[in-house]
Amino acid sequence: MDLTFHPSAGWTLRPAGPADFNGISQVFLTCLSEFPWRSAPRRELMQMENALLSGECFVVTEPRAGVVGFMIMDAVSGYISHLFVDADWRFCGIGSSLLQVARSVTSEPLKLDVDHQNTGALRAYQALGWTEVINAQKNARGQRRLISP
Repeated sequence: MDLTFHPSAGWTLRPAGPADFNGISQVFLTCLSEFPWRSAPRRELMQMENALLSGECFVVTEPRAGVVGFMIMDAVSGYISHLFVDADWRFCGIGSSLLQVARSVTSEPLKLDVDHQNTGALRAYQALGWTEVINAQKNARGQRRLISP
């Protein structure tokens, strides 16, 4: 079941299936390589795999490129544990489309954590009206908890 199709970019957003796991992992590891402050990709991959087992996952695919973005979330709490888009596919509406789907599957405000050093993501979320939760407990990674408008 396709949830969104972007005709000019050619990508489709849909619930993830078992066949998407390798593509999800590839996008995740490629994106992590852009974050030099994240020094344990193996541990990060294990955490992402655990989130896949317990959360809802949506993927964005393009026929030639395969998986180009994904999101893992807990629909009960509205918490998004992972949202990653391949660098070649950013600014194509993928991230905002994933967030729209997240809004449609939960009645809770959306929440996520962003690395303090990931200034591009912080600016993007702020431009979309997300705000930092002031009372959020600071975690060891130096992440900021954001909440959707």
